[in-house]
Amino acid sequence: MVIIRGAVALLLLAVVSACSSVPSTQANRSALNLLVPEARDGAWHAVRFKQVWPEGEKARWHIDTLIAHRVVAPTLLTFQSEIPLWRFHRRASRDLAGHRFSFIFYATEEVADAVTEELESSELVASLRDTRVLEGVIRSDYGGDAWQLSATSDASWSEAVQRSWPHFIMGVSRTWLELIASIAQGRVDATTDTEALIERYAEIDAEVTELWSDHGQHAFLHHLNAIYGYKPFGIRY
Repeated sequence: MVIIRGAVALLLLAVVSACSSVPSTQANRSALNLLVPEARDGAWHAVRFKQVWPEGEKARWHIDTLIAHRVVAPTLLTFQSEIPLWRFHRRASRDLAGHRFSFIFYATEEVADAVTEELESSELVASLRDTRVLEGVIRSDYGGDAWQLSATSDASWSEAVQRSWPHFIMGVSRTWLELIASIAQGRVDATTDTEALIERYAEIDAEVTELWSDHGQHAFLHHLNAIYGYKPFGIRY
């Protein structure tokens, strides 16, 4: 009887194993490819919002926050199924580029054109230009091998990091945008006056900065390090 039970158990184990077996290599490869939407008909594009930044004045980083939430976020919702990868880039330096807030995304040329048109036609963007907060909106496309996922990554990184980094930085950008949306909820929805919006988003930006200061070490950096098994890494300045 014990032998029979053992045989039955082995038979059941074989059936369960067959039902829950790992998919074939080909199926696995197809599933993984869904996470890497690299295609010849797609490429990296950028829409950059350049601020007016008078000499002697500090950079108004809260304008980035305002544009991200009130201009870019609605467009992201419209085209989310057609933009597999995206991110923000923020910079302010006393050079020709100046203070620019960039929305960088991977999409077809047709989608990129539609995204650009929607961003440029924003009423808030028009108001920011009229009040000399924004100098202009610039569309720039990456040439050469822009269809490759690694095209906008740092060329000094390893190939594996270059290809995977766009997924990481999109998560970072989305987290920042969701923090803004969470703080702004119920505080700016009914506000249409541009100057009032700028003042509100200065407050919101300050609160996001405070959250980063309070939680950045544990919520972000500690758990990022945990994913890599708490292994040490070098930091260079």
